[in-house]
Amino acid sequence: MPLGGFVNIVTKSGTNQVQGSAYYYGMDAALNARSILVRPEYNTLSQHQYGGTVGGPLVQNRSRIFLNYEGQQRKESNRFSQVILDNFDALNAVRARFHLKPETLNQVHTNDYNQFLVKPDLQLGAHHTASLRYNYLNSEALNFPGGGGRASPASTAARNNETRDQAAVVNLVSVFTPRLLNEARFQWARRTYDFQATTNEPALEISNLILMGKTTSDMDFYRESRAQMTDNLLIERGGHQIKLGADVNFLNDEGQWNLFFPARIIFPTLQAFYSFTPAVFWWPSLKDALDHPGFTTAWNAAVPSAWSSQTRLALNHSMFGVFAQDQWKVSSKLSLNYGVRYDVEGYPRPYVAKKDLDNVQPRVGLAYAYSPQGVIRAGYGLFTDRLASSVGQIFWATEWLARGDLPNAQVVFPGVAPVHGRFYQNTIGGAAATTAAVNFLTTGQLPPATRTGFSDNMDANLVNPYSHQASVQVSQEVGSGFAVSASYLFLKAESVPLTGPNVNAFQTGVLSTGKPIVAGRRFPELGDFFVISNTGWSTHHGGTFELEKRFSGSIGVHASYTFSRTRSNGDSVANLADFSEGLDTSLEETLSRQHVAHRFTLSFIGAVPRGMAVLHDFRLSSLVSLESGRYFTIFAGRDANGDGNPNSDRPGNLGRNTLQGPAYASVDIRISRDFGLGGKTRGEVSVDVFNLFDRVNVKDLNTNWGGFDLSVPPDPLLAYGTPRDVFNPRQVQLGVKVRF
Repeated sequence: MPLGGFVNIVTKSGTNQVQGSAYYYGMDAALNARSILVRPEYNTLSQHQYGGTVGGPLVQNRSRIFLNYEGQQRKESNRFSQVILDNFDALNAVRARFHLKPETLNQVHTNDYNQFLVKPDLQLGAHHTASLRYNYLNSEALNFPGGGGRASPASTAARNNETRDQAAVVNLVSVFTPRLLNEARFQWARRTYDFQATTNEPALEISNLILMGKTTSDMDFYRESRAQMTDNLLIERGGHQIKLGADVNFLNDEGQWNLFFPARIIFPTLQAFYSFTPAVFWWPSLKDALDHPGFTTAWNAAVPSAWSSQTRLALNHSMFGVFAQDQWKVSSKLSLNYGVRYDVEGYPRPYVAKKDLDNVQPRVGLAYAYSPQGVIRAGYGLFTDRLASSVGQIFWATEWLARGDLPNAQVVFPGVAPVHGRFYQNTIGGAAATTAAVNFLTTGQLPPATRTGFSDNMDANLVNPYSHQASVQVSQEVGSGFAVSASYLFLKAESVPLTGPNVNAFQTGVLSTGKPIVAGRRFPELGDFFVISNTGWSTHHGGTFELEKRFSGSIGVHASYTFSRTRSNGDSVANLADFSEGLDTSLEETLSRQHVAHRFTLSFIGAVPRGMAVLHDFRLSSLVSLESGRYFTIFAGRDANGDGNPNSDRPGNLGRNTLQGPAYASVDIRISRDFGLGGKTRGEVSVDVFNLFDRVNVKDLNTNWGGFDLSVPPDPLLAYGTPRDVFNPRQVQLGVKVRF
C-alpha cells in the first residue's frame, strides 16, 4: 500500500534520414514447459508479436515524422487453482443439479491487440518547435480470469475484455532566449474499458476458496475522458536553473457496475457447497422498488431490464497543480535541488464534503562529489496522491450501497457521506439462506426484500493520502570500470483510504479463542455498515547494495541486493478479505502483503569479439532473480465473529499475513546474433528462454483453514497451502529484427 513510483516515458522522433525497424517474436507450446495448474491434455500457448517503426523527414531540416505499429495474437490456457483441479467433478455435480453452465478446465485466454503511434515534429521558425502525437490501442482479451479477493476463479468467472485507448498531444517548445524556455502541452485522452461477464449466472462462492458464476467485484464498463493543459517555464540565472509550472486536468468518468446482480451465494466450506447449505444469500434490489421482477433461469441478463439504467453513473472531477523548483550548481562538487508543489482536487460531490486545501509538498535533493570517483546523493519529498485514483471504484460502491441518508448512519459514524444509495444489499443467513438460494436457482424468483444487509460508505471528510519519501546513496568507482553503491530508501504513507470494521456492530460474546463475537447491531435498519476513512498507513525501509561494470571490453555486469521491510494496517480498500477482522483495528498492523525481505538480481551481457571465427557477433545476456517469499493471511472460511463479512475472519488468534509463501527464483537468458544485410541494413536473430530451469514459482496460495480452531488440522478438502496461482513455467521465444 505504499504511495510511490515514478515512470518516465520518452517517445522517439524522426530524423533527417529515413530509419526504421521491423520485428517478430513468437512462442509455441511445443517449445515450452507446461504449468502445473494446467492439465496436460489442455496445454495451449501460442503467441505472435510483430511490429515496426519508421522515421524520416517530411521537409528537410523543417519537419520530421515517426511512426510505430505493434500487434499481438496470443492464446494461452487459463490456470486453475489446485483446489479446483482436485474437486472439479464434484463442483460440476452440484452445478448440474441446478442446470448451471458446467465448469471446464479447457479454457483458452486470448490477448490480442493492435496499437500505433504517429508523431510529427515541426520547426515553426527559429524559436518555436511543435510536436504532435497520436496514440491508439485496440485490444481484446477473451476468457480473462475474473474475480477478486482470495477466492480462486473457476472458468465461469471469466470475463471478456475490450479496451480502446487513444490520446492526442500537442507540445510547443519556445526558446525566447538562450536562458529562457517555455514548454506548453495540451492532451486529450480517452479510455474505454468493457469487461463483460461470460455468464450472468449467480455467483456461487466458497469463502476465500472458489468463485463460480458472474463475479461481483469487477466493473462491467467504464469510459474516462481527460483534457489536460500544462505549462512549464525554464529560467537560467548564473548557477540556477529555475523551473515553474502549472497543470490542469478535467476528467469525465462514465461507468456501469452490475454489483452483486443477480445474486451472491456464499458457502463456508466445500462440504457446505456439496450439501448446498449456504451461510449467506445476498441479492440487490432497487431502493424505491416495491417488488423485485426476478429472473428467468436462462440467466440472459445480469440486471432486470427495468433497473439497468440505475447501474450506470457519471462523475466529473478535476485536478490542479502548480510547482516551483531550483537546480542550483553551488560548486563543481555540489548541486542542490529544492522546490515545492501544490495540488488541489475537485472531488465528485456529494461524496466528499470539502476540498483538501493543505497539499503543500516540499522537495529537496543534493548531489555531492566528494572525490573524482565518488558521489553522495540524497533527497526528501512529500508527495500527495489523488483521492479519486486512490478510491476509484469506491465512489460507485458508495452510490450503489450507501445508507448515509438515514439519520442513524450519522450516529454510528459522524460525518459519513450523506449519499442515498440506489440499491439495498439484502442478506439472509442460516437455514433461510438455503431455502431462498434453492428457490432462486430453480425459479429465478427472490424472497421479499429484507431491507437490511451489507452497506459500503465513505467518510465525507476524506482527504488526499500522502507519503514521505527519503533516500540517500553513496556511489564509488573502484577501478577497471567497476562501481559500487549503497543506498537507503524510506517511505511512509499516511491518510490512506481504508475500509474499517463494521461500525454498526457490538460485542455479544467471545469465541473459544477469546476473540470477540460482534453479532449485535445497534440499528438493525443499517445492517452491516462498513465505512472508508483515512485510517490506512504503511512504511517501507529498504537498503540496497549494488555492483556494476558498465558494458566495455565485451562484458557488462550488474548485481543488486536489497534488504527491506514493509508494514501496513491494510492491503486493499475494496477487497472483503482485507477488511478489518474485528472492531480493534490496531490488531491489523503487521507486515504488508507487498513485503519482500530479500531480493537479489544479477544481470550479465557478454559479446563475442569480431575476431573470433564462427562465434563472432554472438551476444549472451542473462538475468537471475531471487526473492524471499511474500506473506499471506490464513482464513477461517466463515463469519466466525458475526460481523457480517464472511471473508475476513482468521482462525485462532492469527493476525494478517502470518504465513510466508515460497521463495521465488528464476534465470532468464538471451542468445542473439547481429549480422549485415547489405548497406546500412542489419538483422538480428534471438532466442529468449524465460525461467530456464523450469522452477515452479508460486504466485499465490490457498490459505483457507476451514475453521476457526487452530488445534484442529486444516480441512483436507480445501487443499490448504497448495498453489492458487503460479508464475510462468519455462518459456522459449524466437525473434528476428531488421534495422535499416
